[in-house]
Amino acid sequence: MKIYDIVSENKDLPKGNPVAKNLNKFNKPATHTDRKKAMKKGERKHKGTPIDEAPVGVLKQMGRKLGAKAAGAVGMKGTAAGLSGAAKTGDVARDLNVALKGYAGETGLNLKQLDAQDLAAFLKSKGFPTTPLANVTGALTPKQIDQALLQAAQEKAKASGAKAGSGVAGSTAASGKPAPAGGGITQKALDATSGPAPAGKAAPAAEPQAKPAAEPQAKPAAEPQAKPAAKPVSAAPTPKVGDTVTYVNAKGQKKQAQVNKILTTKDAQGDPQIQLTANGAEFAVDKKAIQSVEPAAAPSADAAPDPAIAKQIQTVQAEIKKLNAKQKQELVGMI
Repeated sequence: MKIYDIVSENKDLPKGNPVAKNLNKFNKPATHTDRKKAMKKGERKHKGTPIDEAPVGVLKQMGRKLGAKAAGAVGMKGTAAGLSGAAKTGDVARDLNVALKGYAGETGLNLKQLDAQDLAAFLKSKGFPTTPLANVTGALTPKQIDQALLQAAQEKAKASGAKAGSGVAGSTAASGKPAPAGGGITQKALDATSGPAPAGKAAPAAEPQAKPAAEPQAKPAAEPQAKPAAKPVSAAPTPKVGDTVTYVNAKGQKKQAQVNKILTTKDAQGDPQIQLTANGAEFAVDKKAIQSVEPAAAPSADAAPDPAIAKQIQTVQAEIKKLNAKQKQELVGMI
């Protein structure tokens, strides 16, 4: 049976290729962009908010904290303290920035056109000083807002009585004109407290008062004082081989040992050393560590000689007796 016969018998089967029939419905041809080339041109797939938030970026804060840990690990305590303090102030400024955004959302303020007076009121409500905005009026740029928040965090960290900072850079209004003298928030508050001066009357100038001349006082003559006599410098003990010395070890304990050898070497500090022996152990100490010296006892004439030496003497005398007169004369000439 051929395939034609099978197909002809089953006439109810669908004809044609179902894959080719539905190709354009589910698998249409498309031209894809080269994402690698697009990234080189500056295109981004995910266009979210950047992680570097003002006034101090996340990467900068991470660098400070990691740098503080690394400096502390190698013993650079001053550098570690400086980086740690800067990171702490940066965290305070970042928290203040987040609080300002929440405050702007609640009150309907526009952070892109925030007035200096509104920012000063916000800082005052949070317990931060307003000295960075002392001479600033008008709308502030985002950069000026970030700078003011950072300086406010730094001013709050300063000790009481410390010198205030220089304020926000570019202390001008949004129009570019310089701020008028006395137009700051602090100056306005002082003017409102003190009240305006009466018309036509000027504040009386303070009269200079001459200081009375100080009467010269004769200083009493200093009595001559006798200088104390200089204490005689005791010479350092000079030990010799065989002497018993008392020295101070590294633990500050006084020990006794016998001098074994006078060394010509020096330690790492350049101090001369001496070799001692105690309990069968040999070691070197600094000469300046020696406190006292006991000279070795001189051998007395009546002391009995060493048995080994006496035996050698007897052997030599016996050999000399065996020599004749001529050999003895030759031995004396050799000696």
